[in-house]
Amino acid sequence: MNAPHTRTRYADPLQAPGTEERLWPALPEARLPRGGRVVVAAAHPDDEVLGFGGAISLLAGAGSDLTVVAVTDGEGSHPAARAVTPAAMARRRAEERRAALRELGAPDAGIVRLGVPDTRVARHERAVARALAPLLPGAALLAA
Repeated sequence: MNAPHTRTRYADPLQAPGTEERLWPALPEARLPRGGRVVVAAAHPDDEVLGFGGAISLLAGAGSDLTVVAVTDGEGSHPAARAVTPAAMARRRAEERRAALRELGAPDAGIVRLGVPDTRVARHERAVARALAPLLPGAALLAA
């Protein structure tokens, strides 16, 4: 789907420019726990940082015990790339995640990698739910 303000059609919608910030809906401020264990689940590497990075920083500053669940390793993010293999892409994305968490003040966040094939999450929904279940008891928050 192309952003509503563009007229250009893109063969790959992921290459289209994003929605201008002025068009974003206003969301209410979420109440975050003041400490405790927090689980952040993301389908692809960088989703946790782009979608929840500010909250991760606040939670880390409040002393929360953070666990980031990486459902995929992001190995399929650039299928036409010839200069990097899917395995190398997965390693790079894992390194970028760790670097981003350090920048956000959460260098000690635990990372659980589920290894679901990139672009195949819907086919593994039950397995993802089974993997998340033992991480949730006693958690103050699950952000997904």
